[in-house]
Amino acid sequence: MVDSGSHRSFISDHVIHQMGKSAPRIRPIAAKPQAGVTGDQLDIVGTSRMTVQIGSRELPVDFLVVTNMCTLGAIIG
Repeated sequence: MVDSGSHRSFISDHVIHQMGKSAPRIRPIAAKPQAGVTGDQLDIVGTSRMTVQIGSRELPVDFLVVTNMCTLGAIIG
């Protein structure tokens, strides 16, 4: 999902683990606490860079990797 109101991009750790051997590396970070749309604090486990295709364009996106994320799987901010 693309969320033009979000300042960051998020992806569920579950989605990354489903990618198997092609999964990008999750790099640990010391992130400032982030809140979701409901105001609940997100459990950020790291960051991961992936190439995302939107239409005919491919763009590198830095995702914050989150546990227990909503059912969307990923949000591109």
